[in-house]
Amino acid sequence: MGTKLKISCKFFSKEDGGRSSGPPPLGPHYRPHLRGRDYLGIRFCEDIAAPHAGQEITTFIECMYESEVDYSEVEPGKSFDIMEGGSRVGIATILVQG
Repeated sequence: MGTKLKISCKFFSKEDGGRSSGPPPLGPHYRPHLRGRDYLGIRFCEDIAAPHAGQEITTFIECMYESEVDYSEVEPGKSFDIMEGGSRVGIATILVQG
């Protein structure tokens, strides 16, 4: 298992460049990337019903590929784009590491 991080995040509406179907339900099955210097694979740890676009939520994520990818830029206070492929669907801010 990778490092767990507490984050605050929100997903964009279709009008703001988010998914056309709206934000997905969150949980271990949802595995987008955080985009900083690199694309960083993550998964959401808690099952959460699909949030409303623009709704700020606090939850936990897990870094998925620490043995292969440098996650050193992921630290409290930093913000990252939430990416699905090449699409920017939300934003996340790291609150607490560990």
